[in-house]
Amino acid sequence: MADITTTYGAATAITITAASLANGSARQSAAVENTSNFLDCLVQLYGSSATAGPVYVYVYSSIDGTNYTDGATGSDAAFTMPTGV
Repeated sequence: MADITTTYGAATAITITAASLANGSARQSAAVENTSNFLDCLVQLYGSSATAGPVYVYVYSSIDGTNYTDGATGSDAAFTMPTGV
């Protein structure tokens, strides 16, 4: 009987320009292509600031690599959160 093991691909950088976000603003990252090998992903964030408040991370997705959820575009750009989130 074969063993079932967890495997991970190589680390992939997520492109996002978040260095000077103003309080209450939002930014989306560039999309990361994940269609060839994996059913899931693990995301790790790190950073520091003496004055920053909480940081909220939301995830968006695309089935076809072109159309994204909740108004995201798949680009490293400013983002307006949908109402009710």
